[in-house]
Amino acid sequence: MKYKIWSLVILVIVVFLGYFYLIKPEMEYENFKRTYNAEKKELLSKIKKQKEKVSENNTSDKQDKKIGMLKNEKTEEKKVQIDLTDKTASVDYQKELIQKEQKLNDLKSKTFHLGLDLVGGSQLEYDAIISELKPQDVEGSLEALKTVLEKRLNPFGTSEVVVVIEDSSVFAENQDTKKRVVIQIPGVSNPDEAKKMIGKIPTLDFRLFSKDLNDFVKTELTGRYLKTATLSFDGQTNQPVVALKFTDEGAKIFEKLTAENVGEVMGVFLDGVPITTPRINQKISGNQAVIEGDFTAESAKELAQNMQFGALPIPIELVSSNTVSATLGKDILNKGVQAAVIGFILVSIFLILIYKISGVIATVALFCYLVLTLTVYKAFGFVFTAASIAGFIISIGMAVDANVLIFERIKDELKTKTKIKEAVENGFKRAWLSIRDGNISSIITAIILFYLTTSLIQGFALTFGLGVLVSMLTAIVLTRTFLLSITPKSNKQLAKKIYFGFNNKKK
Repeated sequence: MKYKIWSLVILVIVVFLGYFYLIKPEMEYENFKRTYNAEKKELLSKIKKQKEKVSENNTSDKQDKKIGMLKNEKTEEKKVQIDLTDKTASVDYQKELIQKEQKLNDLKSKTFHLGLDLVGGSQLEYDAIISELKPQDVEGSLEALKTVLEKRLNPFGTSEVVVVIEDSSVFAENQDTKKRVVIQIPGVSNPDEAKKMIGKIPTLDFRLFSKDLNDFVKTELTGRYLKTATLSFDGQTNQPVVALKFTDEGAKIFEKLTAENVGEVMGVFLDGVPITTPRINQKISGNQAVIEGDFTAESAKELAQNMQFGALPIPIELVSSNTVSATLGKDILNKGVQAAVIGFILVSIFLILIYKISGVIATVALFCYLVLTLTVYKAFGFVFTAASIAGFIISIGMAVDANVLIFERIKDELKTKTKIKEAVENGFKRAWLSIRDGNISSIITAIILFYLTTSLIQGFALTFGLGVLVSMLTAIVLTRTFLLSITPKSNKQLAKKIYFGFNNKKK
């Protein structure tokens, strides 16, 4: 009875995972993506029209514009509302577009991640200049470079961007001065857009205006004390701003500067250009500040991201950039899915014909294996490439092999006229040693491939190795539980044949 209950619990969990974790997020993303594309065009059109209206309003004389910004002037109340509505409406549309883009990325982060060879995109190659680094600092600096690039190119954590650092050349003399950085960005088909994503790292610093020098003087408060930078919107004007958050040390410096310079002008400079120059009215405590300027929502977002993810620890030089077509990738993906489905159906038919009811159990266990393995892949954020799909399909064969081995061992036990339940238990015990040794050998091979080969083969090794590991679990735990839940009490020859395809006729 307990095996029947456990079998039901396992099936409920597998079905739940299959739908809510694997299928539903894909459906939600595709549905929202379709509506997003249509709404994006509409919002961009509205933004363009609002900008044209604002441009027309700007042709009025400066005096009207000045009066229009004074909210207490009742005679100009109508003019004020028109000007502010036009300007705010454009920002509202931009804000709505940013929010929808954020939601799209959130939904995308819950889907399977497909590699460059399946969805197409851009591949950039850079040379990282390490000639100025000390030998002991090279490895740490390269790892820091990889981390910064991944954060800049993948701010939403979708795990699709691949950054690989390799030797720059086959010639040994170049390996001490340069390292090749290969960046793959799936879904971005324009190399120029991809290069823009890497972008320029802005230099941020705060300066005080000196009346004696009639110029701004640098202070110790710079971008090195910046903790986070995010897109925000002003609570009163609803204009895009960049919200800054300092480190604890930066907050102390900021508080000290504002306390000692009340009434003075402080400038916020990016790359030496003043963005805003507010007057300090009082001491400002806390670790937050805001950069205001003539920003659009998109430019404020881009600036915040550039500031957020910091400077590159090593200078890089672009070597090449190219576009990878998605046409071949879609064909590979479709054929891979077709191969998996056809293989699953054919193997299921084979198992049922040979092993009867046990074959049905093996098919159910194989389905559970597919769901559990895909769940593991998705939970760890693996990027699916053609090679990794091949590794997954081969691991399915390993799972089938384990079930076949178990059933053959059970049939061997039945030949000794053992009771069916005892034959099942003994069959699993005998099969376990062979399954364990064979799968451990496969896992060792996968580990060697993962650590001693390139990223292309690593994808294969990772999915194959984990697939084999999960197959051991499903074969020994799930198949055993399912079999024991339907094992008949009768030990008659007919029961053995119906449940295990056992035929003990002497030739």
